[in-house]
Amino acid sequence: MRTFVRFRHPAKHNIVYSQALDEFVASAVLAYECGLDFTSLAQTLDEERWSMEELDRTELEIDTGLVWLALSNSHRPVKRLSTTEPEWSGEKDWLGFTLLIVNAYFIKRWAWFPLQQLQLEQRVTLGRAEPQEIVAERARIVFQTLNKTAKQFPA
Repeated sequence: MRTFVRFRHPAKHNIVYSQALDEFVASAVLAYECGLDFTSLAQTLDEERWSMEELDRTELEIDTGLVWLALSNSHRPVKRLSTTEPEWSGEKDWLGFTLLIVNAYFIKRWAWFPLQQLQLEQRVTLGRAEPQEIVAERARIVFQTLNKTAKQFPA
């Protein structure tokens, strides 16, 4: 949760956005690998009593869900210490969005995706499109996840 708060408010924590994003993605990947699901994530939130000012549960669920969808649909699977995939109520809403980026990353070798097409996908699945800056941030989460787990150009 701490990395999500830092990711959402990097200036408050005196770090740059890209570093906060790296930390959030790394912790979400680790949670996925360890077999966490959204039920255990919600229990952790309740136990730690994060203030709603610092933590928007819906945004946390969407951002974590995007990381987990990218991992579960990656062409290079990530090992998970659980026999089941994490169930997420928003999966059907974000699966197409994530798959567009995953396929662009692995098949076309793109490190970007046109925001207008992602917004069109949102209109189809969500019934509305988010502003471009939010769509770009969500796309960056998916790309950063793929880059962390399946580098296109290893050093």
